[in-house]
Amino acid sequence: MQNLLKSSPVQSSKTILQTAMSMVADLMNAACGSHLSSAKKFPVSVMGDFCDKMDSVIINEFIPLLTRELESSEKTFDRIVALATFGSLGLEEILPVLLPVIRGTPGQFDDTAERLRAILSLQRVVFTVPEKVHPILASLASNVGERHEIRMASLGLLLMSNAPQALWQKFAAHSWFESNRQMASFTHKLIQSIAKISGASPILREL
Repeated sequence: MQNLLKSSPVQSSKTILQTAMSMVADLMNAACGSHLSSAKKFPVSVMGDFCDKMDSVIINEFIPLLTRELESSEKTFDRIVALATFGSLGLEEILPVLLPVIRGTPGQFDDTAERLRAILSLQRVVFTVPEKVHPILASLASNVGERHEIRMASLGLLLMSNAPQALWQKFAAHSWFESNRQMASFTHKLIQSIAKISGASPILREL
């Protein structure tokens, strides 16, 4: 409470804006992400669909707003919040914005924490367009010149999103010759732990 009282009006308004954008992104994902998702939470059978993922408010207003917030923010924390909000939105259209961060564009997006947050922001998109996200994650995870934190985050999301069996076999075999001990140990423990998961949901049963 004391920290809140000491915060400046500018900082408080920034926090309120960030919270509001995150909540709106979640709402847009639920209402516009897919018909099945919206039907579970809203009376679409009576009132019809409220919107879809190509709604002009999302494409022409909200995503550009988030993009400006990401690119204009000077603090790492603010950029991470913006990246998390993109993740909450969870639509395929966020990929062109996240890719420069994920790949670590020199001089602009080369902070490990920001890159990790951008990768984790794919956790909803990877289930809707796996054919576009899996190659990105596989490329990062298999790049021996990449930072091991980035490789581990990519591999974790890749395998937990039910990647094709060929990729499982590829990374299992790579772990035998992996030069980075942290990556080799992570790969082994990840596959081992996933193998022990009880199939409580359809996705986990398939895994």
